[in-house]
Amino acid sequence: MSDLTKLANALGLQSAETDGSLAYGTRKRSRMVKYWKMCDRPDCQWHRTRKGWVTIGPVRTTDVHEHTDFVARKHMTELPDAYGVEITGNGPMTEIKGDGRGRFYTILVNGGLKEFPPDQIVALGWHKIKEVYNGLTPQQREAVDALTAHVYYCSYGCYDINGERREFYSDADLARHVKAAHKDAAVAVAVGDAVSRNQQQVDYGAIAQAVVMALKAFEQASREDDQQPRRGRSREIVA
Repeated sequence: MSDLTKLANALGLQSAETDGSLAYGTRKRSRMVKYWKMCDRPDCQWHRTRKGWVTIGPVRTTDVHEHTDFVARKHMTELPDAYGVEITGNGPMTEIKGDGRGRFYTILVNGGLKEFPPDQIVALGWHKIKEVYNGLTPQQREAVDALTAHVYYCSYGCYDINGERREFYSDADLARHVKAAHKDAAVAVAVGDAVSRNQQQVDYGAIAQAVVMALKAFEQASREDDQQPRRGRSREIVA
């Protein structure tokens, strides 16, 4: 087994032949797909997130219109065919599974880990896997270390799919998570605090004010993406 295959297996990425999964739905067997990188133009005002992330896209010979759209409108860049080209639904690149394990199998076993930008590696949680971290280029590793230098945890006790406390690496990311996942809970806490401060006589005006302030706090936090993160707990990489 090659080192690249071991890397893919360490990530839980397995081909359709080895994990016994089935293709989902009815597909055009003639349509082919390959790997692409999302827009990475620094001055693009349309595509501001996921710069240069690796994804799946069309092959020109089987889907001319979508291929043109990927290049002209989405500003995406084709990766070399050597990383993987397959008929839709006939391999790991287009498996539809609950955890999406097969999506990047082919590019990883063909040496494409170097194509993944550091923020995508962190978003996928791959930086926590020793085999992945050791396989990064020096530039990728330096950037990953910088992105994950400080760790923040959700005060509502969120855990990831592996049963570990979910980690966030900036105030902005944590604020977006809390706003999306715990908005109702935060409002409930604010109402409870307002009631406890007025036990003798419920002050509904105070309750309304507490709710408004809680909502404003979330909205303000979501607009502070550009602020420098506060000091958090430094993390260690196990090589």
